[in-house]
Amino acid sequence: MTEIREDREPVADVPAGQGPKLVDVRESIRHRRRAQEAEQRAAALEAEVEELRQAQDGAARSLEETLASERRRGEELQKRLDALQAERELERELIRAGAIDPEAALLVARERLAALGDEEVDLPALAQRVLEEKPYLRPAQKREVEPLGRRSQGARPAGSGEAAKSRRLADSARQTGRRADLVEYMRTRRRGSKK
Repeated sequence: MTEIREDREPVADVPAGQGPKLVDVRESIRHRRRAQEAEQRAAALEAEVEELRQAQDGAARSLEETLASERRRGEELQKRLDALQAERELERELIRAGAIDPEAALLVARERLAALGDEEVDLPALAQRVLEEKPYLRPAQKREVEPLGRRSQGARPAGSGEAAKSRRLADSARQTGRRADLVEYMRTRRRGSKK
């Protein structure tokens, strides 16, 4: 076995009055290694903490961006909802005002709204104005229609006219059996078919 030399190093921080204390070299090397390992572990932990901090900052930024985009989307949806509600209310006002074609009236009213821009609009007044400007969207005013021509005679009661006469003559010829009645019936029948 080889002998390990024990070198001793004087310790600098020794209080005055005591002599220098000697420390074993092996122990000194072990202390130095432990200190270096501790410093390396501390540096690794600091690097890991920094990575986590950066990851959290990145996640926080990502969440902030997501939140901002969702807020914008919410505002857009709210605007669309408000526009749809205003359009439904306008459609109801057009129907209340008496529009016979609510879809066409709504298209005209949309144009008027777009022309007005962001101004506050009185929807019933707008509906009335659209119907006044476009009279074909309102129902026609009822007026008295004068009768055309003269009165008809109405339907004739059954048993009148040529058909009734022909029937009477046929019954008479059958009952009497006379040749003159039969000839009269045949003449009447021929006249009725020529007309």
